[in-house]
Amino acid sequence: MIGKTGLELNLWVNIEERIYIQKILETQGTIRNQEIKFRLKSGQIRVGLVLGEVISLDGQSCLLLIVNDITERKEALEALQQAEAKYRSIFENSFH
Repeated sequence: MIGKTGLELNLWVNIEERIYIQKILETQGTIRNQEIKFRLKSGQIRVGLVLGEVISLDGQSCLLLIVNDITERKEALEALQQAEAKYRSIFENSFH
């Protein structure tokens, strides 16, 4: 991975997300809690929470980017929301 860009590694699922993050970093110098979809080497798509900052190393601007994989948390939340909707529907229909 060293010396390769995210584009070369085919990490970005949605190139528009990359462009958005790049613009935020260029204008604000930092980004926090931005959800993105990224691709693993295996091709599996995951959801990440991005924290990034432009830093200076030896006088050169560099990007420090941390991505926290939140795929399981997102899936659990979606399952919970679906279950709540199902039981709400059952409850509401039981009174008709």
